[in-house]
Amino acid sequence: MNEVIKLLKLVFYLSVATALLIVVLGETGVLPNGLWAANVSADFVVTSMMELSTIILLPLALRLFKISIVSNDLILHKSVALRKWGIIRLCMMIVPLILNTLFYYFFMRATFGYMAIIVLIAMMFIYPSTSRCNAETEEIDDNS
Repeated sequence: MNEVIKLLKLVFYLSVATALLIVVLGETGVLPNGLWAANVSADFVVTSMMELSTIILLPLALRLFKISIVSNDLILHKSVALRKWGIIRLCMMIVPLILNTLFYYFFMRATFGYMAIIVLIAMMFIYPSTSRCNAETEEIDDNS
């Protein structure tokens, strides 16, 4: 179980570090700022898709371990299920975080920056601490 927790923490920290690296590269001018800013139709399509994906994936990732199929799998198979579902949940947050951060610099639109910040804040609610991982793989008595 400790190896799984270490893996989930590694994925968590690497995703945040990747987003921060993109910010550093964008602010120093290594990433092309405003590369697609003039393409209005691409701006509309990408903004719409990222808004929809962020709005759908964020709550789903936050509530994923409460879905009965997932929670039963976590209780029955513990570390194997925690590795699988934990990485899926993290990826549901990482993909919008990285894409929104990149698109912020490609389109130079604050919308993408705000969505990336919202995802980054929401990631704090799924941080894979040891106590959280242990609690998510234990059966909860609903009669209390």
